[in-house]
Amino acid sequence: MITTEYERGQRLGAATIHESCFKCGISFAMPEAFYRVKLNDHSKFFCPNGHDQVYCEGKSEVQIEREKREAAEQQSRWNSNRADRIELERQAEARSHAATKGHLTRNRKRIAGGACPCCNRSFGDLARHMASKHPDYAEPRQ
Repeated sequence: MITTEYERGQRLGAATIHESCFKCGISFAMPEAFYRVKLNDHSKFFCPNGHDQVYCEGKSEVQIEREKREAAEQQSRWNSNRADRIELERQAEARSHAATKGHLTRNRKRIAGGACPCCNRSFGDLARHMASKHPDYAEPRQ
């Protein structure tokens, strides 16, 4: 036999909630289980005079739990995306470092071969040329 949420609630106990109709003002009582069901699912119920009623204020426990789950999933996705972004930034920084290192190595070899880094001419005595023609190129190291 299929039972409704109300019928399942009826078996839970005889505790009652006192309510009044917002249209006609009649006071009536309902089982607490029925009240909880209607409060959570926001579905219609009727007063003894037949006016439809709905609990629409606030969020149901189901909605609150769903929002918590969605927030946790969103946080998890954000953390995952952040980790991916950090890894991509690290890889880009490593490539940039390798490129800079390559440029420095190429210039060091050119200078060691006697090519002036400023005017690209070749000299047998590059140190003397740099001191006389480009004195402000490199500051002396301490």
